[in-house]
Amino acid sequence: MGEIRSKISNVGYVNRIRDNLLGLKRKKLLPLYEDLRSANCVVCGGSGRSLCSLNAAMSQIAMSTIGWRNKVVLTPDDPGFPGKNMYDAAAELERRYKKTLLLINSGSGVSEDPKAMAEDLARYIENKKTSRFSMGLVTSNVNSSLARIVREHGHVVELKGRGRSKPSLEYSEIGIMGDMFELGS
Repeated sequence: MGEIRSKISNVGYVNRIRDNLLGLKRKKLLPLYEDLRSANCVVCGGSGRSLCSLNAAMSQIAMSTIGWRNKVVLTPDDPGFPGKNMYDAAAELERRYKKTLLLINSGSGVSEDPKAMAEDLARYIENKKTSRFSMGLVTSNVNSSLARIVREHGHVVELKGRGRSKPSLEYSEIGIMGDMFELGS
């Protein structure tokens, strides 16, 4: 990836977010990118701020008219989502779309909602022996149980940003909400 050598902000944690993004290895990111490009449908998963940051990025892809045409972006909360959970929805998604990607954003890798989605889809893939689904995960915890599930059926990309930091009143150094992962993702 291109390199920005100088500080981009006087706010310390903004520069750490830049460093985290520039620390991504193209080789590790490319397989997930290819799955994203080839998917006709992307189902977004996550919890809280992680899900919100993913939805913000994917809404731009859904509205794009250049390069990403005809990509349907869904979340389980959408009125048109075809099931009460990922397992129930998978058969209809498989009928409607040639390739569906379950894309999950989870800094911790341990949130229950995205883990349940991945477990449901993994069970469907294994039961039906289908190759029309893949999974992707962006996380700071590549050793989590969620990462292990996703790795069996797709790709895991590590994005630093989660971790233990000392309590501080210097929000310009740590971010007001401890949100370096979400802002980076």
